[in-house]
Amino acid sequence: MPPSPAGKHVMDRCNLTILLLPRNKGLVGWFADRKVEIVGSLPHYRRPNTDAQRGQGVFDRSIEAMRLLNAAGYGRGDPERRLTLVSNPAGAFLGASQASAEREASRSSVSMASPLTLFSCSTTCQSRDSWSG
Repeated sequence: MPPSPAGKHVMDRCNLTILLLPRNKGLVGWFADRKVEIVGSLPHYRRPNTDAQRGQGVFDRSIEAMRLLNAAGYGRGDPERRLTLVSNPAGAFLGASQASAEREASRSSVSMASPLTLFSCSTTCQSRDSWSG
C-alpha cells in the first residue's frame, strides 16, 4: 500500500458501527483523503451471529458503514483505500475460511471488488486459510 502524505502507512482498527456516530461524520472521507487502511471488526458475516454477539441491528449498521466506505472508494480495488474485515467469532473455534467468506460476501449488496481480506481473531490474529493443524 502506498504511504500516506506523511510517508507512513496508517491503519485504523475499529468497530464498523463507530463510523456512523454523528460525532464521526466526515471521518470516512478524512481517512480516504489520507489513504488510511481500515481494519473493520465484524463478529460474523451472517446477521444472526453478529447480532447475537453485539446486539440487535449491529449487522445492518455494519453493512451501512461498509456502504459508506464503498462510497469513499474502500473495497473497490483501490490499493490506496484498503478495507480489511476482521471476524471475531464467539466461542472456541475459528471463523469461516477465506473462500467461504468471499462467496457469502459476493452475495451481499456491499461491494468487495478487491479481494476481501478476512481474518479470524482469537488470542492471536491469523488468517484461517494459512492455519494448519
